[in-house]
Amino acid sequence: MSAGKLVLAARLCLRYKIDINSLESTSVAVRTAYEKGRYQDILGAYKLVGRFGPYSIEDLLRHLAGAGNHSTFLKFYVAFEESGLEAEARSALLARVRTLVGKGSLVKAARTCRTQGVNPGSIKVLVEALDDAYQDRQYQQILSAYYEAGIFASFEVDDLLRRLFKTGMMAAFLVNAYRFEKKDDFSREISAAIQWHRDRGLQDADAWQRKFDDLQPLPSTVAIYDLATAPEVKGSITVARMKSVSPSERKPQTQPHRDSSDDDPYIISQVSRVKVEQASAEHQRVLTILEDALDALSIELANSKLIDLMGIKADWQAIFEVKSITKDNERDQVRHAVSQLLEYRFLHAIPSAALFAVFSEEPFSGWLVDYLRDLGIGVLWVEDGCLSGPAHAQLLGRV
Repeated sequence: MSAGKLVLAARLCLRYKIDINSLESTSVAVRTAYEKGRYQDILGAYKLVGRFGPYSIEDLLRHLAGAGNHSTFLKFYVAFEESGLEAEARSALLARVRTLVGKGSLVKAARTCRTQGVNPGSIKVLVEALDDAYQDRQYQQILSAYYEAGIFASFEVDDLLRRLFKTGMMAAFLVNAYRFEKKDDFSREISAAIQWHRDRGLQDADAWQRKFDDLQPLPSTVAIYDLATAPEVKGSITVARMKSVSPSERKPQTQPHRDSSDDDPYIISQVSRVKVEQASAEHQRVLTILEDALDALSIELANSKLIDLMGIKADWQAIFEVKSITKDNERDQVRHAVSQLLEYRFLHAIPSAALFAVFSEEPFSGWLVDYLRDLGIGVLWVEDGCLSGPAHAQLLGRV
């Protein structure tokens, strides 16, 4: 095993349930990586299968920080939640933000702060950069930074939207009016901006009209019901049946699966709603990675006509909803994930089941992660072909 193949080896060991310490070349590869300063390779392998070499996580992180590799240090600092390195993390964050601001990447700088759990408004160089952006009429940049990390400066969203509209930046105005759900507050301006697109023969006019017509606010709470105190609810639905899943057997069924829920009109409508996404290659890729990760934790897997995947171990149950996302559809996908997870938990009559949203990549807008976690929904995503995200450590600890 070469030093550069540590992460790949760890990934294969995780998938096939092999103890990486049983490989004769492991110790040599780890030592070589350390001597060559490839600390990120060792940490990447640790992240997948746990620590297996002589070097501590704290030692490796300190070396990364000392080498000035700020972005990589911050990535692993968050992944391992290592205490005792707060000073190094703060210094690395400031250095990273200064670099991004110097490149004009205000949005990425704000997102970096949010990822580290730091209020961007507490970083002087970033606030000053937003002031400069406002003076230069770069209202779109400020709104995008707000969308990534929350409102952290004195500029109000409504004022920024009005300025976008008045300066004729109709496309940017529509994007942000939709992002910040200002359908009611700016109904006249939204209609005018859509008409502006239509008058110029732009093809997205009708698409924008449909998006605003369909816009619904994100739910603010997650309802948790109790079947014992609501027997009329239990008697009014058909509980959809589960079937076991084996990650090693992914052959498509030759005959359609039928159970007593097949004729339930509500379930039929939900199946129609999700089957297109389930057929996508990206959805299947993420689902396969999720199945392998849960199977490696000895979690029993099952699914139904609705649920992408359910994990069962002892008295613990969890429902996983997989969503492939892009920067343009992530909010809609989050909205769908929330409603589907609640519907599925209800239809399967398992009110105590934990809920997890699993994305094809890290959400582009960091506040969406905080929003889901605030609702009590665990957040996972795929990174470098493996399961990651803030709920990963929680999942490992729970099972």
